[in-house]
Amino acid sequence: MERSKQDVNSIQSTKIAVGAPLGGIGDAMFWLTLLPICGGIGASLALQGSILGAVVFIVLFNVVHLGLRFGLAHYAYRMGVAAIPLIKANTKKVGHAASIVGMTVIGALVATYVRLSTTLEITAGDAVVKLQADVIDKLMPAFLPLVYTLTMFWLVRRGWSPLRLIAVYRGSRYRR
Repeated sequence: MERSKQDVNSIQSTKIAVGAPLGGIGDAMFWLTLLPICGGIGASLALQGSILGAVVFIVLFNVVHLGLRFGLAHYAYRMGVAAIPLIKANTKKVGHAASIVGMTVIGALVATYVRLSTTLEITAGDAVVKLQADVIDKLMPAFLPLVYTLTMFWLVRRGWSPLRLIAVYRGSRYRR
């Protein structure tokens, strides 16, 4: 629009009309998908004791983030107003795919790094059944970490602060 010397008011109104929806797409793409994926990769390296965890997180996030940001800005500038229908047509597909990837990564992180176990046993005569090893983990491995994580998510949605959850968790660990 600017290259074709169109009216300044129509340029401004187009920027305002497109800004909020595209900002929502960008937020979902960068902060809700890319950041957790890069953070998970960096955290897994850091949990193994490698200083590269922080470096990989920062480099990976910024390379992808800035590459997409400048690449898409250049693409939109070249396409002009014609980019709007293309972006609109593919937004739901890209958002849906990014959400699936993000949830898969979060699920893998929960199953890998959240440790929760129980020593409960059921005794019937001479038979001893370990509740977690013989029942729960056979039905669904990492079920207790999943329940714990979903409980924390539910409490955050109910208004609990993450700091309060950490304090309750730490307090419960030292009561033994």
